[in-house]
Amino acid sequence: MGAIMVGAGGPPRDGFTDRERLDFSNYGGRVDVQGWGRMVATLEYGDLQNCSDARDRHYTNQFSGTSSASPIVAGAAVILEGIARSRGGVLTPESVRSLLRDTGTPQAGNTDKQIGPRPDLARAIAVLTR
Repeated sequence: MGAIMVGAGGPPRDGFTDRERLDFSNYGGRVDVQGWGRMVATLEYGDLQNCSDARDRHYTNQFSGTSSASPIVAGAAVILEGIARSRGGVLTPESVRSLLRDTGTPQAGNTDKQIGPRPDLARAIAVLTR
């Protein structure tokens, strides 16, 4: 009931339409928001940077799917919760979901297969700190 359902949208990179649903993404009325579903930098693989002087320190910019989209949204949610707590409050899962959805940048392209907006942290923080 308190889960935030995440879809995978195109990143603002060549070859993709920013915030448009990627063909493999889940979608529907229950999907709340989206994160980048392609071209996400993270640890592992070593195709972006392979640090030969340090074992197990490799980076890629090819992380993708809802596996990359979900941590982006989770990071935004954690930041909002941290701000709320620093001000003496706590956000419910429902209020985090609503805040991310209501202040996000709308989905682009065909919205028949809804993946929701991409979180806009600046807007969400402005609403939260009013």
